[in-house]
Amino acid sequence: MRLSTSNFNVKRMVAAAKGNFVSRSLLIALLAIVLYQVMISSNVISPSEGINLQQMNNIKMQRYAYEKSDIDMALVGSSITAKIRSEYIGDKVYNIALRGGSTQTGLEIVRQKKAKPKVLLVELNDTISRPVDQELIGSLYNPFLYMLRANFSMFKQEYRPVGVFLYNLTRLVGWKRESREQNILNSPLRKMLLQRQKEKLTLGLSPEQKELITEQANIIKEQLEGIGSYQTRVVLFNPPGESSLEETLQKREMQLLLDDWFPSDRFEWLVNPEKDWTTTDGVHLTINDAKVYGAYLRSQLLDGVSG
Repeated sequence: MRLSTSNFNVKRMVAAAKGNFVSRSLLIALLAIVLYQVMISSNVISPSEGINLQQMNNIKMQRYAYEKSDIDMALVGSSITAKIRSEYIGDKVYNIALRGGSTQTGLEIVRQKKAKPKVLLVELNDTISRPVDQELIGSLYNPFLYMLRANFSMFKQEYRPVGVFLYNLTRLVGWKRESREQNILNSPLRKMLLQRQKEKLTLGLSPEQKELITEQANIIKEQLEGIGSYQTRVVLFNPPGESSLEETLQKREMQLLLDDWFPSDRFEWLVNPEKDWTTTDGVHLTINDAKVYGAYLRSQLLDGVSG
């Protein structure tokens, strides 16, 4: 009898110890979460810009979606427009162009946000063949996740602990976009990339490409109609690329299609300044030229907008 009672007491002690361990673990986890949020609110922890394309895209989208103040300008498009960073243009500017993404996804992000930008710059070129990323949009505007991120910054992508650590580590060791890009510009790789891009663009658009692009162009028209009704100034543009590739067959065909779908008597188009533009790969502007183009956008579209 005594042995049975002793075993019972041991089991109770073990169960109590397990319960205390779980309780302490939960309490420690809760305290860590609260402390992390306080450190974010106190600007002790700097946000990450992302360490891969997916993170960079998510951070961009979330910053735009949860911004409560007025937005002077938003840019939507692909990685071509993503190269023109917001700080190259001005304050209250959000570049939500997505690397590997499309204009349509950016337009959907703008459409679903209640407050609209004063100016919306819309990239139009062959990248519009990529459809809206519905999964990404669903995640961004999921009611529960939206509420959580809007009220607790620690749940945003830019404050994920691992991302913050790795991003700041790259800054600590001195990784810079400029130095990396300069290495590319001075290497045989750039010549190879330019040649490959030239070979691609000398071929005309296939019937399948034209059909797909036409389908997506109609979707863009519908998106623009909805956004334009909010008194947003919508400006269409095709960012400049490598000057030596501008007169290729595919470029000319694409521009003719765009002129037909989005005629200048119904849509406002931004005319690019004449310049011998340089890219890293035949597609994306160099950092220096992206800064020059950003200053041009500011002078053409933002001067007099703020305030």
